Amino acid sequence: MGLTLRMNTAFLSLFILFVVGFLAIGWGLGAPWYIPVGIASLLILVQYLVSPYLVKLIYKIDWVGLEALEPGIRHYIVRVCRANRVELPKYGVIHDDNPNAFCFGWTRNRSFLVLTDGIDKYCTLEEKKAVAGHELGHIIHNDFVIMTIICMVPLLFYIIGRSCMESMKHSSGNNKGAGIVALIGIISLVIYIISEFIVLMVSRYREYWADGFSARSTRDPNSLSSALVKIAYGLASEGKGDSRGKQIKYENALMISDPRSGRSLAFNSGAFTGKSGFSIEDIKEAMAWDMWNPWAKWLELKSSHPLPAKRIMVLDKIAADQGKRPYINFDLEQPESYWDDFIEDITAAWGWVLAFPVSAVATAAMALLVPPPLALLSGFGLMTSLSGFMLYLYLGRYRYPLRFRASSLKFCLGDQKASPVRGTPVEVEGRVIGRGNPGLFFCEDIKVDDGTALMLVDYHQVLRLLDLFEGIFRTEDHIGKKVRIRGWYRRMIVPYIELYELEYDGVRKKMRTRGVFRGLTLSLGIIGLLPMIAMPASFIVLAGTLLAYLAFLKAMEGKQIKDLEGRMLTGPHPYGHIGSITGAVLRYRLIEFCEEVPGDVLPDDTFDGEEAYVRMRVECPRCGKRQDALIDGFDRPHVCLDCGLSAQVDIPRIRM
Repeated sequence: MGLTLRMNTAFLSLFILFVVGFLAIGWGLGAPWYIPVGIASLLILVQYLVSPYLVKLIYKIDWVGLEALEPGIRHYIVRVCRANRVELPKYGVIHDDNPNAFCFGWTRNRSFLVLTDGIDKYCTLEEKKAVAGHELGHIIHNDFVIMTIICMVPLLFYIIGRSCMESMKHSSGNNKGAGIVALIGIISLVIYIISEFIVLMVSRYREYWADGFSARSTRDPNSLSSALVKIAYGLASEGKGDSRGKQIKYENALMISDPRSGRSLAFNSGAFTGKSGFSIEDIKEAMAWDMWNPWAKWLELKSSHPLPAKRIMVLDKIAADQGKRPYINFDLEQPESYWDDFIEDITAAWGWVLAFPVSAVATAAMALLVPPPLALLSGFGLMTSLSGFMLYLYLGRYRYPLRFRASSLKFCLGDQKASPVRGTPVEVEGRVIGRGNPGLFFCEDIKVDDGTALMLVDYHQVLRLLDLFEGIFRTEDHIGKKVRIRGWYRRMIVPYIELYELEYDGVRKKMRTRGVFRGLTLSLGIIGLLPMIAMPASFIVLAGTLLAYLAFLKAMEGKQIKDLEGRMLTGPHPYGHIGSITGAVLRYRLIEFCEEVPGDVLPDDTFDGEEAYVRMRVECPRCGKRQDALIDGFDRPHVCLDCGLSAQVDIPRIRM
């Protein structure tokens, strides 16, 4: 089903929910429909009018004007806006090294385009143009207005549902219509939840549409793909962009990458077939989590942006339609099913829910032996104690384990079993390069470069107020400093580390979240022991359940260690695929030079510029096809035109 048809189907679904919901409400309550519609419309209108001012207020944006852009990008924006009869957006820069971009505004003729300094640092001119094209797609498609209007549907039903629930709280219970009011409230809240998912789905479709607009208006979908790799996954090397003019970067309301899932990470690894410093294998590994892990599918449903891998694959199809070679051509073969790990994560995180059925069964059994009030008292204590102790074990052994290991951020990204609930304890050293959400003056999160990658570090104290204080008054002081970080690697849409301890300039700052949460759950477990004294047999049930849950957690811990050791043994790219390589074994055989190189030795000044290269005739070690290869001084592999093998050329006589 085409993107336009899917989007129209989503709009139709929202309209049907709207009509059916209000028919039911009007029939059940006999209330005028225009009251909730008026309230929701007023709230949406106020939000629509005020939001651009709030964005300007909370983000540190330097409004430099389109004149600050490189001529090629500026001329592209002017040409596209004139062709679509749209006023030029006002252009601003956020001075932060965390690459992203966003646009916001009231209408397509009153809009703002913002980039960050990280774009100049990490992206090429073509990539910056592609990113600008994506944001122009949002502006020209009038996404500000469309998303504002459709957001009114879930807000309407939320207001109705909450109003019905509030009226039930103040009802005497004798009102004949109380049951109908309660039913209408429940139906409204259900419609609210369904419509929220539909609105998020529409938002994801608009992102695909903006991607397509960029790909077709620039005639360069591969540049947008490579920009997405750098922005969404963070696979970027400093200095690989065009550092001419002012540095640029991006992030906000209609961002190219979802800020709520923007736990972005960047490698500085080996060779790459494009203009970055990374291999195709590195990129495919980053995409593999999106394609294989069940957590990715679930988290995407709650995200305003599609999974980056899916966006890249759609852009690859557009490239093929334009007669171009796809940027990635994802061909990794999934080595195993990850559903067992997903189920284990759910079991570990929600194991405490077992306290309710276990205590209910134990209470029913005890009621046969002792008076029911005594059995109920003991059963309540068992439920409280079980849930408290099970949460205590989960937090200590699964979510916040303390077996920290020295690691690199690059190695973390290769974990295809990573999840948002299971914490992998890591210790890394690096330099703070900026805020996690660039330009947001109260953002307490930081972005760290350890020499192999850039990764967002989630600063999370017990109280949100403490985080806010940190972001406003202290985070800016950390930027540029060398730090040692201990924390738990997790993955939402993209990776991040939840901070446990931050060390810099001889100062250690420890997060108290783990200790406080474990202290509260332990206290809950101990409090539950008191009512259980009335029925000593309940202690046996408690001990048996806790031992079984602890055994499960220990088994999961052993499995995680085994997986980690397996990854360390198999190397950085352990996944089989059509174009699989073992860099030390498979190499292209050099047949001859296509260009004259004196003495078959490359002179020292051959690679002064990024575009310098030598053309060679090579033979693919897999399919035997002979072909030309462009070899430069950045040790980038060649990709076979037939079988897709990505490997180095065997040129031992040549000094690179």
